[in-house]
Amino acid sequence: MYCDEDISSIVAQKALINGLRENNVKISVFSVIAAHSRGLIKKIDCKINDIEYHAIIVKKIFYFDKLIKLFYYTPKIMRLIPNVNGANILLFVHGVTSGGCRTAGILKALFYKIKVVLYILDVPEFMNLAGDTGLRQLLKKIDRYIINKYIYNFDKYIVVSEYINSRLHIDLQKSILIEGMYDDEPIVVGGDERNSLLKKRIMYAGTLRDERSIKTIIDAFLQANIHDVIFDIYGFATPKFSQDLILISQQHPNIQYHGFCKNRGELLKKEMNADLLLMLRDPCLEYTKYSFPSKLFEFMASGTPVLVSKLDGINDEYYNYLFVVENFNASEIANCLNRIFKMPHNELKAFGEKAQEFIKQHKTAKVQVKKILDFVVGDDEIA
Repeated sequence: MYCDEDISSIVAQKALINGLRENNVKISVFSVIAAHSRGLIKKIDCKINDIEYHAIIVKKIFYFDKLIKLFYYTPKIMRLIPNVNGANILLFVHGVTSGGCRTAGILKALFYKIKVVLYILDVPEFMNLAGDTGLRQLLKKIDRYIINKYIYNFDKYIVVSEYINSRLHIDLQKSILIEGMYDDEPIVVGGDERNSLLKKRIMYAGTLRDERSIKTIIDAFLQANIHDVIFDIYGFATPKFSQDLILISQQHPNIQYHGFCKNRGELLKKEMNADLLLMLRDPCLEYTKYSFPSKLFEFMASGTPVLVSKLDGINDEYYNYLFVVENFNASEIANCLNRIFKMPHNELKAFGEKAQEFIKQHKTAKVQVKKILDFVVGDDEIA
């Protein structure tokens, strides 16, 4: 298995790896990690829980990690292949990247027993939307050229939205819809403290790149004017927008901006102890059609009710377990917030628990990966 490193998909990668392990697949993980390290390149080879990890940490320099990815994976994986006898080799490429697509294309041409599978979480033109100017724009065009050259060499495709197939012209017979998966590997997060908290809490945790949408959500909360409710905001923001959120927090004490939470266990605990979680995106933004908000699995599994936007990228089956905003504007969101907080506590609690049960029964990594393996290899043995 090949696994690409990207901050927005680390949790999804871990879920896929654990799902493969729970389905008794022998796994080798290859990754290039860009970090603010002292050295230029550092290699790491280790084995944890019978999973082999082969990674290199490269200094975070403009496009340096992408250059390394183009040439690192192929020879590394080629050295592993002769040690596999008889069984099929299944090569997962997690995310659409030039390095992953090129590696899969070359290995597929060299070794007949490899099956290459691309897990598409986003359409390339909607990835890394910020800062595409000058040299970065040129390099992204080169990146796209390499992707387009190799992307149709895969045996199978996993897509998180049915609209990806038509956008990328993927043969439906080669594609399976797996919108994501919940990694139920235990993390110590502490107990439920909701009853001990003096005020109710609404929580947003996720990307803060879409500043206009975040401001709409904040306006909606202020319009709702719900008594004794705190709005907690977690996520990475640009320095300028971070200052704007700090200023808003100072002006409105019931809005609290906490920045990016590095401790995942602590964040999960806060999600469990919130009274409502927000997964709100503007459906007019085209990228929402071609992606599935992976954070939704984590939110629903917390047992806390979730309020979402009506998005094309979310399958209809999920809306039975979610509060839904039909129109993305401050007034509509405010009305939804008021309706939700007028509901009896036991009804809210039961609604959240129903969503939790749905995720933990039907959308775990083990269940979703089993569907993938049945689709890709059937009854064949995997190396």
